[in-house]
Amino acid sequence: MLKWMQAIGVVLAAIALLVSTMALAARCPGACKQRLRSDFHRCKAGCPKHKLGHGCRSDCATEFKSEKAVCKAATKPALPDCGQTTTTTTIPPCGTLLTTWGTAGSGNGEFDKAGAVAVDNTGDVYITDFGSNRIQKFTSTGTFITKWGSTGSDDGQFNAPSGVAVDGSGNVYVADDGNNRIQKFTSTGTFLSKWGSVGTGDGQFNFPDSVAVGSDGNVYVVDGNNSRIQKFTGTGTFVAKWGSIGNGDGELLYPYGLTVDGSGNVYVVDQFNNRVQKFTSTGFFVAKWGTFGDEDGQFDGPSDVAVDGSGNVYVTDLNGLQKFTSTGAFLTNCGNNQFNKPIGVAMGSGGNVYYVVDSGNFRIKKFQSP
Repeated sequence: MLKWMQAIGVVLAAIALLVSTMALAARCPGACKQRLRSDFHRCKAGCPKHKLGHGCRSDCATEFKSEKAVCKAATKPALPDCGQTTTTTTIPPCGTLLTTWGTAGSGNGEFDKAGAVAVDNTGDVYITDFGSNRIQKFTSTGTFITKWGSTGSDDGQFNAPSGVAVDGSGNVYVADDGNNRIQKFTSTGTFLSKWGSVGTGDGQFNFPDSVAVGSDGNVYVVDGNNSRIQKFTGTGTFVAKWGSIGNGDGELLYPYGLTVDGSGNVYVVDQFNNRVQKFTSTGFFVAKWGTFGDEDGQFDGPSDVAVDGSGNVYVTDLNGLQKFTSTGAFLTNCGNNQFNKPIGVAMGSGGNVYYVVDSGNFRIKKFQSP
């Protein structure tokens, strides 16, 4: 009988140790998050690798976040066994919220799947709605001005417009993703010209996800599934290209958004490498930063980038919005709990205000830079 009791005691002790170990693993973020990230990567790998796959990747991220919250909740307070310390920090803001507009729908001022944002020299704001195949134009305070576009491949029609940019003369360039072309319009939506077709040659595209215009009028296009950047004149004449598939310096893996700063430097969101790369206007590699994760300076499916008047860089990803120096040093996390799948960001004409496409909430948010 004594031996049986001793055996039972050993079993109970083993069970207690197992339960304790499982609890500790659940409360230590390393083990818990690593498993969830593995599941998330498997989920995201099944999504289309271009703009149309953003909703799929967002769904994966939403599930990941909800499960990750369980891990985070269990780590407060952190266990000494985890090798962690408990600190309280105040996250500095990225600016003051000035206004918000938009709701779900297809009417004026409503959004189905808002994607990109651009601002002209007068402060008017242009938004792509790739769910309803149109461009909407607003005042800087969100008052609806006009709209244009419908579903199709004719001049002025769109198939999932994903990027928008405005040059110094007020001309509007739209990355017509599904039609593999760039379309150029006046500021009121009158069609001017177009260029591009599906392919891998110069001036051809395989899902052009984003477009930006430099101060010199040159147009830069993210050629997503060709993993490269193409540069054109404002009339669509091919100038240069750079990038190839990979994770080395200057290599890209399904790039997504891009912008050009006042000095002509080009910042590219290298989405599937979870980083930002910085180039000269001719495509020479300058710098890079970012890895996969949800800590400061890390990214989870980065989607867009903008540069303010002081040279600070703002990057959206599935977690929210982060701010960096022009060389990639992390500055601040911009209150990610106020966004739901932000997909686009752009600076105002003066570089002291910026707009965020808060796609999961079907709205635009305008901030005053600090």
